[in-house]
Amino acid sequence: MMVEGVNLARICFLLAVAALVGNGLDARRDAFEGTIVEVDRAGGRLLLTPADGEERVWAEATRGDLRIAREGSSIRGEIFPYREGWRIEAVWPNDPMQNSIIERIGRRLRNDTEIRSPRPFRGIGESIPRFALFRQDGTVFESRSLRGNAAVINFIFTRCLDPNMCPAATKRMVRLQEAVREAGISDVEFVSITLDPEYDTPGIFAEYARSHGVSGDNFHFLTGPVQIVEDLKNQLGVLAEPDENEIIRHTLVTILVDPKGTIVYQVPGSFWSVEDFLARIERAISGDGTY
Repeated sequence: MMVEGVNLARICFLLAVAALVGNGLDARRDAFEGTIVEVDRAGGRLLLTPADGEERVWAEATRGDLRIAREGSSIRGEIFPYREGWRIEAVWPNDPMQNSIIERIGRRLRNDTEIRSPRPFRGIGESIPRFALFRQDGTVFESRSLRGNAAVINFIFTRCLDPNMCPAATKRMVRLQEAVREAGISDVEFVSITLDPEYDTPGIFAEYARSHGVSGDNFHFLTGPVQIVEDLKNQLGVLAEPDENEIIRHTLVTILVDPKGTIVYQVPGSFWSVEDFLARIERAISGDGTY
């Protein structure tokens, strides 16, 4: 249909696009660095002070980011027009000391991976590599904090679409955590490292943990610089590559580490036995040398 020489369908299309832009769904995103001044969890927004000295701005935020936001903390992210105000996403901690720790330990991991190449894989009987990443609460997690405890380690990503891969692996990890708790064992840590570090921010993982019923301080979802994740994948035997349909096509492995930091058991896939791992955890903690 034409109205005064203008195609009505074209008008409707342009109006729809304008509505999307107005909702912030197709708006230009700008890099943001600054400080959280106030957290309005009821209103779902953060009061931010940009590092460049511009005036404060209220910005809507994701549930995960709101969950872990702390007044006075430094962050970086992407800010864009949204509805009648602003919205911030892709939020990362930006404390210089935290960044320095992760970068310093990351450089050592990179050097170690290069030295071990072309086959950097660590098998049973070897120690896990030292690393540091961000936890789902935005704090820095260092692998050396695992010493003295048994640890169960795997790799997942929150956008995984295959119910038999990451979702199944996370469900088993949660069941194992519950089984360990019921058995009265306290010296066990659970670690899930992202395969999608460009998307899985601490806030994304905070919401993921909540939605999967993860509780307690001994379950750590870790994310951070891409190169660190790549080095950890290579050293711990996980293959992953971008995929148009699955976002990331990857393998899975679940690793048991004893209190000395030594890899004592590993199993591929997501359908491992909770009972088997529980028994092996008990033997690893007892230190009797059988797993």
